[in-house]
Parts: sequence; structure tokens; C-alpha cells
Amino acid sequence: LLWRPFTSDLRLDFYDINTKVNYIVNENNRVYISFYNGRDQLGGNGELIENRGRWGNTVTSAKWNRIINPKLFINTIFTYSTFKYQLNESNTYGDSTVGNTTYHYTNSSTIHDASIKVRANWYPSINNKIETGIQYTRSNFIPVSIEALSASNTTTIQSTSFKSNEINLYLEDEIKLSERWSLRPGVHWANWLRNEYTTSSLQPRLYSAYKINGSNIIYAS
Repeated sequence: LLWRPFTSDLRLDFYDINTKVNYIVNENNRVYISFYNGRDQLGGNGELIENRGRWGNTVTSAKWNRIINPKLFINTIFTYSTFKYQLNESNTYGDSTVGNTTYHYTNSSTIHDASIKVRANWYPSINNKIETGIQYTRSNFIPVSIEALSASNTTTIQSTSFKSNEINLYLEDEIKLSERWSLRPGVHWANWLRNEYTTSSLQPRLYSAYKINGSNIIYAS
């Protein structure tokens, strides 16, 4: 990178990988598969200390698009993702009489998400589009995992994982009232569950748009 000719104390690396595959089963069914992996790294080196931070995401998804009839479409989407952050540090201590001792420290946090979503789009007329769906997400949080190493001792601390479930349902109706005016009422029902604790939220929605001319539109929600 640009600073490499001037210093070796700073290290910055990153990469992103994207892959997509589309398979046509027949005229009414298609399958889409995608994969993403990205990592970033920032580190610094000193005479007696070295540290490095790494973080990144991995996401895999598969979508099945099915045409029931010319007015009804159903999409089923499965997604699995992982986010991880890790900090590594090495310190060297000592003097000429006892020699040097190096300590290694690693701290990491991880989030795993798995979800499935089913979405249906129905077009009863050219001026009306109804969309409804349900999504379930299972999350696993590992807030912190620590490992400290030295020549004479090893310490490991692992926090308790935190698992949760989320269920969301929604219904929206997009109505074209005229060439300039459109309206989209709807309702979302969000549910979050963990062991004996549950919370639910019913959320009415209303979105409107008015087209003034070919270049200007007013939105309100």
C-alpha cells in the first residue's frame, strides 16, 4: 500500500469475495445462491509490542423464486451469516538479568444469524399490489472470549452465549390512486423471544407519494 515504502510499523489489509449463481429449474422456478466473505485487518508493530485487530463477515444465502400464476409470486430466502471481531496483542517485558518474557492476549466476539423468510406478492390489478411475508431469525451472540498466554500461565475466559429468536410478520397494500398519487398502508408485527422473556410490537404503517412532475415527488410516511 501507499505507506509501505515509508514504514513497516503500520499494517492494513482487507479483501472481499462475492459469488453468485443463478439456476433456472423451469419457467416457473428459479434458484439463486450467493456467498460473501470479507475481512479487514489493522495492526501496528513496535520494538516490544505487536497488536492486530481483525473483523469481518461471512454471508451465505439461497433464494427460491416461484411463479404460481401471472399475478402471484412467492420468494423463499434462507440466509446464514457470521460476524467476528478479534484483537491480538503481544508484549515483551524483561531486562538483561532475567531475560525477556512475552505475553500473548486474544480477545474475540462473534455473532451467528440464521434466518428464513417467505414473501408473497399478489397483483390483483394494475393499480394494486399486495405484499405479505413472515421471517424467522435465530441469533447466537458470544460477547467475549479471552485467552492470555505466558511462558508459565494460561488464562481463558469464555462468556455465556446469548441466544434469541425473532419472528416478524407483515402485510402491505400498495394502491395507485391516480397517475400522480399512490398510497401504501400496512401493518408489521415484530416478536422477540428468549427463554421466558417475550416482547411483541404491532406497528401500523402508512406511506404515501405524490408526483408533482417528471422530476419531483413528495413522500410522506
